Amino acid sequence: MKTVILDVRAPADAMGDFARGWKSGKAQKVARISFATPELLWEVLTLKR
Repeated sequence: MKTVILDVRAPADAMGDFARGWKSGKAQKVARISFATPELLWEVLTLKR
């Protein structure tokens, strides 16, 4: 896996993707890190990081 997608979306959408992956038992081709708001995303992605 070489791709990581950072996005902003509703927690219910992110959990839906997680549940589908868990039930299928197959590895995803891309990793996805989701944040509920843009503010939370920018708290993690600072200039120093």
